[in-house]
Amino acid sequence: MRKNIFTPSMNLRLLALALLLTSLDAFCATATNSTPAKGTNAPGPLPIVIATSEFSIPVTVAAGRDPFFPARAINSNAAASTNTAAPPTLNLILQGVSGTKARRFALINGRTFGVGEEAELTAGKGKVRVTCISIEEDSCVIESGGRQQKLKLRPGL
Repeated sequence: MRKNIFTPSMNLRLLALALLLTSLDAFCATATNSTPAKGTNAPGPLPIVIATSEFSIPVTVAAGRDPFFPARAINSNAAASTNTAAPPTLNLILQGVSGTKARRFALINGRTFGVGEEAELTAGKGKVRVTCISIEEDSCVIESGGRQQKLKLRPGL
């Protein structure tokens, strides 16, 4: 004779689990079958509506306050501001110049350039496209974003 390894409380738990799984299976079957049967007046599936949120910074006291910075004073000129920041200076370093007078090379931020060469360099937190315009004995001129910049060697190098 086999001995029952389940206690009465375990039997109840297993029965409850079986009932839960059966009802969950039945619920999932009805949830996935969202098309109404032919010949019935059952409603079709409901359209899915995704809510969107918009936020505009108030420019007058009557328009409200900024929920992110409630203590900030409302500036009516904030929307009409035309100040443009100066383009950032590139963090490029001329590390060395080599070659002959006829064919010089410049080492900028670990990358070797000849005159007219173009490459992408890491400068600060981003990458910039740089073109080498000219190379002198102790300096070079590069162009990036339409702006030219002269890089000089540190004294003693």
